[in-house]
Amino acid sequence: MNGQDYEVVEPGLIHIDVEEEELPPPFELIPATSLTSHPAIIHYMIKGYVPEKSIVEVFGAPGSGKSFTVLEWAFCIANGITWHNRKTRRGMVVYIAGEGFAGYGQRLRALEIKHNMPANNLVMSKQPASLTDEQNALWVANAIHQHDPVMIVIDTLSRNFGGGDENSTRDMNAFISNLDLYIKGEATVVLVHHSGHAAKERARGSSVLNGAVDVEYCISRNENIITMSNTKAKEFDPPKSLSFEMTPQELDWQDEDGEPIQSIVLEETDWKPSAEKSKPRLSGRNEAILAALQRAIEQHGVKPDKEITERFGGFSIGSGRKVVHVDHWRKEAFMVIDVEPSDRETANKRMAFSRAKDTLLKNNIQTMNGFWWSINE
Repeated sequence: MNGQDYEVVEPGLIHIDVEEEELPPPFELIPATSLTSHPAIIHYMIKGYVPEKSIVEVFGAPGSGKSFTVLEWAFCIANGITWHNRKTRRGMVVYIAGEGFAGYGQRLRALEIKHNMPANNLVMSKQPASLTDEQNALWVANAIHQHDPVMIVIDTLSRNFGGGDENSTRDMNAFISNLDLYIKGEATVVLVHHSGHAAKERARGSSVLNGAVDVEYCISRNENIITMSNTKAKEFDPPKSLSFEMTPQELDWQDEDGEPIQSIVLEETDWKPSAEKSKPRLSGRNEAILAALQRAIEQHGVKPDKEITERFGGFSIGSGRKVVHVDHWRKEAFMVIDVEPSDRETANKRMAFSRAKDTLLKNNIQTMNGFWWSINE
């Protein structure tokens, strides 16, 4: 790591033997022209989707297919073969698995059969890690960097988090800090994570995580089709969504009764989620409140701040998309919310507006930091 020599003095402990004059300066300034003197080219682990030396989060509901997706990333990169016709950079991959170890064997064997090659240059953990604890992070780093990986997969974040609380800012900061200081090195780190309990379109836990990742993908499933949608791309244009059919793959293995064992492989498909089927029809009131949002954006909309543009897709340069503060939307919505005149008329309108926001947030709108926008533009 960082060109230093490491010596294992006890199992799991790292001793750094380095002369004091070799240590880098604690803080360094460089001329701005050094950043503009040559093209700033993004290099990829998977062309157009997974940049080198980045932190990538892949989240989805249980059973959505996120581990199938990332395991195939790992297999293709380790073997230097294309991932669904997209170029990869070949190198060693370390996969820190938190659960389901027998299942990984079946999935990997299915990939070996599909691609007609062994799972070379890919090493798996035998147990989960505890990456909020500094000493445990050092033990894991010691094992990882013996292999000099180009990619490190942590599947899942929850099972490798340790005793901390994912919703705690302090605990998530500890996880990210240990990732940066000890685990990552020059590799790309892929975090497989669960979606939120209430908001399936967001990853679970502290917002510190989203601020730390460079790229984020949401994995969703519709029967046997999984879709990978980009929800954050920090340094490049958000790539298009991809869909894959989960296809049974018979293995050359048998169970204890002599029955053949099957697993799943992914085959890219042109299938796209149908907006008409996936989005329930809105009530007249909610349609009116949604239209009020659009009018509020037209009259009072502003450009989204950096945090919003980095967190959500669809705000690329030149898109012209705007967001509006909830106060402007509420004022416009109150003009179309029809309630019985009474002493509680304002309170009833507030309640109706709040219910509409909850309903629309599932499929039609998005929000952050008090600003709202339509996702149907």
